[in-house]
Amino acid sequence: DWEGKRQEPIFCSVIAAVQESTVPLEVRKNAAYVLRGIGTGAEDAILPLKALLLDPSQPPEMRKSVIWALRGIWAAPVVHELVQVLKNPDNNDELRGLAIETLLSFTDKNVPKNAGVIPILEAILKQDTNSHLRASAAKALGQIVTPDLALVELFDQALGDPSWVVRKEAADALGRIAQNSQDSGIRKALQETIPRLRTALDDQNYTLRSYVVSALGQIGGNDRDTLTKLHDIL
Repeated sequence: DWEGKRQEPIFCSVIAAVQESTVPLEVRKNAAYVLRGIGTGAEDAILPLKALLLDPSQPPEMRKSVIWALRGIWAAPVVHELVQVLKNPDNNDELRGLAIETLLSFTDKNVPKNAGVIPILEAILKQDTNSHLRASAAKALGQIVTPDLALVELFDQALGDPSWVVRKEAADALGRIAQNSQDSGIRKALQETIPRLRTALDDQNYTLRSYVVSALGQIGGNDRDTLTKLHDIL
């Protein structure tokens, strides 16, 4: 039971092991795993973990272990540091992907609007060469961002992405927006995404098509062309 024991020598030794670069990497990673297991009782480790996360001299595997530890501690205040990881294109793609997943895990913690999360996710979705990162960015934007007209347009554009996984996440996000928004302007903008969604119904990937059908159902794609294409599929 770690409650109330965060200053005990063993706890301090675990933090020291994570920080000390002369300690073998596997030992440091295991120490980070211990902090993750302690969970919310390990808040005192947040500051040193943040420093390690932003240290480019640390091995990517160690920095990933640090992110997992912070997730276990439920350290939503680390959002700014995760954004810094995403902003640096020199960072390992796996590390950046884990940073996006972690932002998603903090959804219920109300990610601060001024943390720079939205611009960097939008930039990744539009420009990153890694399709898995683009898909993760689309998923995160669809779940942690309050929808507006610009977001609808962004997802409409993402329906033209060369990766079917990105197109699937864009369709899923548009369906979520349609399901949760009654704003007349957003509803109108969603109607304008129907042509691209209808085109996606011709895709050979069944999973993508299923998400597109769901999105059209939420948006209300009941024009003749869309209904004809849905009839042909069924």
